Amino acid sequence: PVMLIMKRRYEFWFCTLALNKIGAITIPATHLLSTKDIVYRSNAADIKMIVCVPETEVIQHVEEAEDKSPTLKVKALIGEDREGWLNLNTGMESSSDQFIRPVGAGATKNDDIMLLYFTSGTTGMPKMVNHNYIYPLGHILTAKYWQNVQNNGLHFTVADTGWAKSAWGKLYGQWLSGSAVMTYDFDKFVPKNMMEVIEKYKVTSFCAPPTIYRF
Repeated sequence: PVMLIMKRRYEFWFCTLALNKIGAITIPATHLLSTKDIVYRSNAADIKMIVCVPETEVIQHVEEAEDKSPTLKVKALIGEDREGWLNLNTGMESSSDQFIRPVGAGATKNDDIMLLYFTSGTTGMPKMVNHNYIYPLGHILTAKYWQNVQNNGLHFTVADTGWAKSAWGKLYGQWLSGSAVMTYDFDKFVPKNMMEVIEKYKVTSFCAPPTIYRF
């Protein structure tokens, strides 16, 4: 299992597809996790690797959690060098562009776990929710008939990649329906800035939480 704490960075899509292809379990997570949260998730899911944004607080929480997370073996940062961490972007640049699909016992199967999310924990400790390799097919309906994405269009869902809305709202179903997806990373929501991005890139379909529409 690999935990991705990547906010709205475009590298999330690279990592997720790569993990899907090799049969590793992807665990998207919010950057708001505390040290305690990371320790709990690491031990509950036997997390082997964490990839995260190069933000001081996130890095601090991961490093503080490391000693209490015995299965955690590898840490990687997006685009930055740091002692004890891999540089994700450097690794991607030096990797081969040829992919040899695993076969035999290493091949992925429809009922293998592909995605794992932790619930919000509003009624007790967060619980693990698994999705297998058939999961993306279910969200063709989401994209095509609910979001009304267009073939050769550009879809924009406003969601941190740590939330499940990211997987069903701007990844599998949208691509399978023929639409590109737009990602826009920001720390503070400024309606004017988002509207300018939508206009500049000619977004053809849009999905966001109700709070966005208040503005």
